[in-house]
Amino acid sequence: MNGLDGKTVLVAGGTGGIGTATAQRLGAEGANVVVGSDVNLRGSLLCTRHAVPEPLARGGGAVVYTSSNAAFVGEPERVAYGMLLR
Repeated sequence: MNGLDGKTVLVAGGTGGIGTATAQRLGAEGANVVVGSDVNLRGSLLCTRHAVPEPLARGGGAVVYTSSNAAFVGEPERVAYGMLLR
């Protein structure tokens, strides 16, 4: 199954956990994957700012953001991570 052949996907926060699994799956589906490590709001804003102009110039595209529940549910061992997401 290669439904993403020729598509380029940026995975911000793709250096660990769900982001890594997402990047690997997208690559297995045929996508060209670009991985970033910044998971905070500023990182998402900067990724969008730089990623959107190219697909717009070609007539379309999509930006999909997902997030973790860590911003809403406390995890004592991951306090800093949850604070980044708020």
